[in-house]
Amino acid sequence: MVQWRLQPQGHKCCEAADGYPVEYQMRSDNHYWVRFKSEWYEVPDEAVVRQYGNPTSSGVVWFAEVFGGRAVRCFVPVAEY
Repeated sequence: MVQWRLQPQGHKCCEAADGYPVEYQMRSDNHYWVRFKSEWYEVPDEAVVRQYGNPTSSGVVWFAEVFGGRAVRCFVPVAEY
């Protein structure tokens, strides 16, 4: 999980322990959406990390606090085979 520290654009995601397991969907707009504390958040394309895989049974998301709210910083979907 330590490899999850970097996302494709080179921004830090933080430590694996800072991520949250989440339910997620790929919606008709071709973007991932994650559910956290009963709210849905759109995942920007540049926040999706695919190159390291995901050994868990759920998606994992890292958030950034922005303008008094929450934004997705990094997201790792379950490995798709």
